[in-house]
Amino acid sequence: MARTRPGWSSPRCDRLPDLRERAVVEVGRGPIQLCSAANGELIVALASGDTTLTVLDGRTAAVRSTIDVGPSPWNAVAQGSLVYVAMHTEAPAECIDAIQVVDCAAGCIVTTIQLPPESRPKIVVPASDRQRLYALNSGNGTVTEIGMDSHEVGRSIEVGEGPQFGQRWQGTLYIANGQSNDVAAVDEATLSVTNRVPVGRGPERCVVYKDHDQVYTNNLDDHSVSVVDLTCRTEKAVTYEEIKATMKEYSEGELKGKWNTQIDGGQLLTDAPSRQAFWATLRMMSSPRT
Repeated sequence: MARTRPGWSSPRCDRLPDLRERAVVEVGRGPIQLCSAANGELIVALASGDTTLTVLDGRTAAVRSTIDVGPSPWNAVAQGSLVYVAMHTEAPAECIDAIQVVDCAAGCIVTTIQLPPESRPKIVVPASDRQRLYALNSGNGTVTEIGMDSHEVGRSIEVGEGPQFGQRWQGTLYIANGQSNDVAAVDEATLSVTNRVPVGRGPERCVVYKDHDQVYTNNLDDHSVSVVDLTCRTEKAVTYEEIKATMKEYSEGELKGKWNTQIDGGQLLTDAPSRQAFWATLRMMSSPRT
């Protein structure tokens, strides 16, 4: 049965709902993200072209408070009424290189978590089960671990150039690096990079497709989507050029007729009828050759 909020009419099945704009609320220049806090009782709007964070009532959309957090609040996640805000600007503009911790119910900044100069944090990834927060710092290509209770900076590692987005799954943090054009896999227990996989140019987001053990990236600079299979790992380090050369070799040999492959402008094109042939190639490639 559909649930409705107080004051809202119940939906009817015999007609389309009466959809309309219910309110317009000014929240500052360049609202880039909306974040739900306090179990949906509060909605937080970040004004990336301004210095403010606007807290709205989750039921009425009335402005509860406007909080000055500094230049360019870019991304936020919430735990209860606390919101962790990544303060990001692109070089050469000045950046405060910090995560602001804001109590939206009280309407004030609780603390400022300072990061190293030129960090330029772009995304914060929550790990509530570990009481951790990961700051993805596009300025210096690092990920910084932050305690959600202590608000203290912990370990930090290099993950690639221009980390843009991250998603956790089964103890691994997958990160799309927009400038080095790859996906980094970070083991959360050791906070170490276990793998970096080349993808298309300018990956902006990475999404874990859990049902099929895959990570998808949308690549802005070459208008493509890359699919990374998480079930296959080679036994030795290989480069993209080695993969292309070996796939071409096997497509003209043992796998001839099973798929067609060609190299076009440095990209590998294939119409393989199944993924099994592809991963068979990688397994053969990673095995000792006689």
